[in-house]
Amino acid sequence: MVAALALGAVALGTTELAAKSDPVPVKIEKPQAWQGVNQVVIGQFSVVFMTKKVDYDGGGFLSTSDKAKATGYLTGLSEADYQKITDAVYADFLTQMKDHGVAVLDDAGMEADPYFAKVKPEKSGEKADIQLKKNDHGDGLTYWPSQLGRNTNALLNFRIMDRNMVNAYTGEYNYAKTAKVPVLNVVYYIDFAKPASTSGGGLLQSVKVTSGLALSQFGSQFALMGIDGKLTRMLLQTPIEEGGDFATITETTSGLQKGMHVANILGAGVFGGKHGTMNTKFDYRVTDPASYAAKTLLVTSRGSDLFIRQMEGMR
Repeated sequence: MVAALALGAVALGTTELAAKSDPVPVKIEKPQAWQGVNQVVIGQFSVVFMTKKVDYDGGGFLSTSDKAKATGYLTGLSEADYQKITDAVYADFLTQMKDHGVAVLDDAGMEADPYFAKVKPEKSGEKADIQLKKNDHGDGLTYWPSQLGRNTNALLNFRIMDRNMVNAYTGEYNYAKTAKVPVLNVVYYIDFAKPASTSGGGLLQSVKVTSGLALSQFGSQFALMGIDGKLTRMLLQTPIEEGGDFATITETTSGLQKGMHVANILGAGVFGGKHGTMNTKFDYRVTDPASYAAKTLLVTSRGSDLFIRQMEGMR
């Protein structure tokens, strides 16, 4: 689970090589669509707190350890904790927009659109499915800022035949084209764990996991509905991390799962063949909600600064 957080490439010795190897922090689709954008209406602002992640380590070329899977679950935070953090993230975002000269306009015109007016509020704490690497999926809880006054999901989880999402998207489209004001949608995904690591092999293999707060590259984005009715995005490519522990980690792998893995190893030794991937489960219980909140605000503030500076640079 922990996998989402590898930060860029390793330094390569020369500035020129490093520049070629380091990933670009933000991928910008259709940069021309962001040119001249100095005012927006906020269509969606969602903060998704990851609560389940999957990560792999070991089993690679010349690896001394077997392939291992680590699944982590975040616990210990209340709905009130998540909501308070979301409100703080949004307040910081608004301040940064103002500081960088991007006006956030009143959204009454967009809300009056016949399609947007049909949008039913999403439920705070709604479960989100998160696409991770290696075709694995994580879970998250979605919150919207109370200051915005609505919970709109136009660009979060794709849900087939979802009229609510269609109405939100169509309402943004109509408003942007008729009012000639672009609509900005922001989605931030909050990760809670660093990449897992393994050591040893067979019966002696162990998995090490560590808590680590980050703005995840798995979905964090600015998406702009332009005045031409076309959607373009800025996508985070590398995580924005903040160090320091905030959780107590306990392994929760069942005895049955451990026993099956041992049996597979012993069976492989006797009969040959592979003994499969070790799947270890961990509970990340937040013991310091204030630290978790502070770190979340730090990484999202840096993310907002990164995205908004991209907007500013293209004006």
